[in-house]
Amino acid sequence: MGISIVVSDSVRFKVSGAINDAAGKPQPFDFWLTCRRLKDTADVQQHLDGLRSSDSKTPLTDAMVDLLRDWSGVTDEAGQSMPFSPDSARQLLNMPGLASLAHATYLREVGAKEKN
Repeated sequence: MGISIVVSDSVRFKVSGAINDAAGKPQPFDFWLTCRRLKDTADVQQHLDGLRSSDSKTPLTDAMVDLLRDWSGVTDEAGQSMPFSPDSARQLLNMPGLASLAHATYLREVGAKEKN
């Protein structure tokens, strides 16, 4: 099978993890993010350099909010689907560890990877 050198300008991927409840029991979660795709290795390097040189106290959150275009599977306290907005994305990604998990998943999913 061949490969096309033209890819879409966005990438959709699943973020999965767990967060402990008050009793210390892991509560699993997953949701989908749609992000702007970094086009080539130079874009990836520029993105990573920007993280290292950022004066922000939340560089991963800022970077992910900038890349994010949409989501699904994100709900409010009542279990109702939350519409995507940059402000709601920032609220979600400010949960400890979530911006790091989403960013690591994005970097794995934005480019080529080994097929199982």
